[in-house]
Amino acid sequence: MESAFTSASAVTDHRQKIELYKHILSTAISSNDIVQAKKFIVTVLIIREKLAKLYESEQQWSKAAQVLSGIYLDSRMRVIDDTFRLSKCVQIACLYLEDDGAVNAEAFINKASFLVCYARILDLQRKFLGAA
Repeated sequence: MESAFTSASAVTDHRQKIELYKHILSTAISSNDIVQAKKFIVTVLIIREKLAKLYESEQQWSKAAQVLSGIYLDSRMRVIDDTFRLSKCVQIACLYLEDDGAVNAEAFINKASFLVCYARILDLQRKFLGAA
């Protein structure tokens, strides 16, 4: 996987880079040999972020939002922290708003506000580690 990232970063053409990242992503997702779940989640996350950045640079806001939406933000795994989840929800909502996708943006804003409200509830219940 590292060699694929290295070869992708060497490509200068945005179109080729997008296609290469899409191929790497589909290969990573379709792989049945997922021994290290943490490493798999982080790899897919990195690929999705790089692909979204490329779409953003071409002002393809909805495509960038769709790619980031594929990140499993509802996971309770420790690989992804709550601050990251919150920032991704807001980023995805902003990308949808750039393309006038108010309905999709609202869904991610609702997710973000849920995370904030849930953290406040845990804080009030004096479950400070969970709220953090």
